[in-house]
Amino acid sequence: MNTDELNKYFEKDVTINEIVRLAFWKYRLSGKRSMNTYIFSEAKNNNLSDDELNKIIDILNKKIQNYKQEQEQKQNEELEKELIKTLKIQEKRNQKTKSVGNGKGSLYYSETQKCWIFQYHDTQGKRQTIKQKKNESEEDFKIRVAEIKKV
Repeated sequence: MNTDELNKYFEKDVTINEIVRLAFWKYRLSGKRSMNTYIFSEAKNNNLSDDELNKIIDILNKKIQNYKQEQEQKQNEELEKELIKTLKIQEKRNQKTKSVGNGKGSLYYSETQKCWIFQYHDTQGKRQTIKQKKNESEEDFKIRVAEIKKV
């Protein structure tokens, strides 16, 4: 090969790499149809052969496949984080506190209702549930619970 042919070959290689780079951005921004349109218009402008066009398409298919795998992996990681976060919330939910002695009922904070709840059995053996009122402080609610336990 003489220097002119070598320069042409080198220029085409740079052109192919640039086409691949820009076509991949077209894919990420606008989708496959836009990418394909860009590839064929560049192929026509740069007089690319079928082999060069196949090379571009093969490279892009590999890049797209890797990109999709990365996106899927990121999505799976995010779902895993959400699942772990949800499981941690469920672990916390409705755990009894130690502020009420055995046999005197259950006092716990409900994450779903966002309030304190006291459950006990009355003198007739029926289970009763008392919830913290909307604007009632935690201290006031525990005073109400203490009054009920006296009876």
